[in-house]
Amino acid sequence: METLKNLKNDLHHVFIDGDAKSVQLARVFMLLDIPLMFIVLLVCHFV
Repeated sequence: METLKNLKNDLHHVFIDGDAKSVQLARVFMLLDIPLMFIVLLVCHFV
């Protein structure tokens, strides 16, 4: 449960407050990057 709270706080600091630390930016990047890259590679495979 603590992990979800950390992710929520990281997203809030990155997108709402805009005062995120580099560790928070890295976590949000990885959270968004992995699913997006999977989707892009999946779509490119079928095109």
